[in-house]
Amino acid sequence: MKRVWLCPIRLKSWVIIKKAKVYGLPVGKKKHLDDLNIDDLIFIYVYPPKARVVGLCKIVSKPYFGYDNHWGKSITGSIKYPYRINLEILNNFEKNDITLAKTIGYSNKTGSFTIEPYLKGVLFLELPQLVAQDMLSIISNHSSGITRAAN
Repeated sequence: MKRVWLCPIRLKSWVIIKKAKVYGLPVGKKKHLDDLNIDDLIFIYVYPPKARVVGLCKIVSKPYFGYDNHWGKSITGSIKYPYRINLEILNNFEKNDITLAKTIGYSNKTGSFTIEPYLKGVLFLELPQLVAQDMLSIISNHSSGITRAAN
């Protein structure tokens, strides 16, 4: 089975990923992309206030240096996040996004699940096979309410 990852990001980055179909990191973090392989899957988790899994992507390229200015420039004037991978958006759950409680089967007394403290500084979290299979099963069971990404 291909590896499945959870990638926590900010909403602004999700907007860029949907438009450009690319994920980028600064040069100092490039080793994180080297752990990923073509055909691996990535669940995109957007931090609060959304706090939801909003999409499923497939990696379609090896890491490379890109010079398009998707994220703007740094304060030094250099391109932000030049180390990149191309993605194919398999599912976009924006109209029917998925809570972490649904995906991992846990919620607290308020019906929410706080994961942000555990994801601080995490760029990619490889999901155990059983969790990945459960998440993919939830996706297929809810496919009627999920918007398929346009090719």
